[in-house]
Amino acid sequence: MLRFLASLVVTLGLAGVSLGDVAWDNGAAGDNSWLNPTNWDGDVLPTSSVKAVIGLSSPDAPIVDAIGAISADTEVGVGGVGELNIVSGGELEVDQLSIGRSFDGTVNISGGTLMTRGAPQGGNGQIIFGDGENGEHGQLNMTGGLVIANSSVYLGFNLDTTAHMQLDGGVFSMPVSTGLYVNSPPTNPFDPRCDDGGNGTCGSGTIDLAGGMVSVIGDQTAQFLYYHPIETGRTTGYNQTTIARLYYDASIDRTRLTGWLPGDIDSDTNVDGNDFLLWQQNFEVPASFNPHVWTPGDENRDRDVDSADLAIWQNNFGNTDLPPALHAVPEPSALILLLTAAAMACGWRKQ
Repeated sequence: MLRFLASLVVTLGLAGVSLGDVAWDNGAAGDNSWLNPTNWDGDVLPTSSVKAVIGLSSPDAPIVDAIGAISADTEVGVGGVGELNIVSGGELEVDQLSIGRSFDGTVNISGGTLMTRGAPQGGNGQIIFGDGENGEHGQLNMTGGLVIANSSVYLGFNLDTTAHMQLDGGVFSMPVSTGLYVNSPPTNPFDPRCDDGGNGTCGSGTIDLAGGMVSVIGDQTAQFLYYHPIETGRTTGYNQTTIARLYYDASIDRTRLTGWLPGDIDSDTNVDGNDFLLWQQNFEVPASFNPHVWTPGDENRDRDVDSADLAIWQNNFGNTDLPPALHAVPEPSALILLLTAAAMACGWRKQ
């Protein structure tokens, strides 16, 4: 009875926590495991019909490191600054994920899988960054793993909130034709991308891709550029030192957003002979009528593939996304052979 009353006091004492929700408290053992019932208020795990709320951060933040973690909605940043960690081997399935609900919230993913259930799976499926009403911040840090968002994703959803998605690895996948909205105030009144009460402003979101990618089904290049134009600097690459690369890959029917490693024409995180072959195949190929469709090899983005693009590839030959200590040193002979082939290609095309 005393334990029940203590549990009730804790639950009611957390701002934003409703009866029927399950709040994370990291328990007496304090082992951080999502799947340990004693780490949840009342020693009860969240279920597919019970919301999980998280108001603790490191060293008391939950860790998903095994299969079987589920909840209805999961709200990170309720009752206090919240943090959620998903690591290799972990799988978390939720109806909707709110990051930065009534306090700041952060989700760190170094491995494993996070999936939201969309309409086909009986859920809402949304991921919302900045879901509060008092300037909360929502942050996603990915160094590996997989996110499968089965509905829309909003960065900077509510008035005055901020949001950031930092991809240093992994894949953020949207297998259904829904929007990825990176908001920036001011916007038009009653803008459907944000919950602004009709006053014409929403929160502010940014994405930086130092590694990994965002992958969306279908040709969504126009939608990407409408809802978060890369040119404004809200979507960047390599710790905001370059612009991001947006392209549609018809062979797999996917639109991809990646960081831009200059010279990495095939976007496989290294600059090598395969990139040269793509440049060669598209040398002097006319640009698409759609200015937002990138032609592989157009490294300076002037809508043609020419010797200036080859120079960018040449200057970055051998570069990779690996740490400096792991960089492979290009063989001079290989580069010479490729440049000889490039010279022959340029001469042959111009005859």
